[in-house]
Amino acid sequence: MAKRVLMVVTTADKLSDTERTGLWLSEFGEAYLAFSDEGYEITIASPLGGQAPLDHRSLEGISQELRDTAGY
Repeated sequence: MAKRVLMVVTTADKLSDTERTGLWLSEFGEAYLAFSDEGYEITIASPLGGQAPLDHRSLEGISQELRDTAGY
């Protein structure tokens, strides 16, 4: 039987009327790659469905591999 993991990501896109938020890319991407490297079957879900909003601040210094993993 395959090893499986469920990753639940945020659907929150703002902290206030003026401050945006979302998925922190390295937190998601590094965990995803680690699970994948160990052979886990990965399911990604979010409370509202669809693609999670991305916190734009999380893109600084992120490798293209992590961006590709998350689809950004």
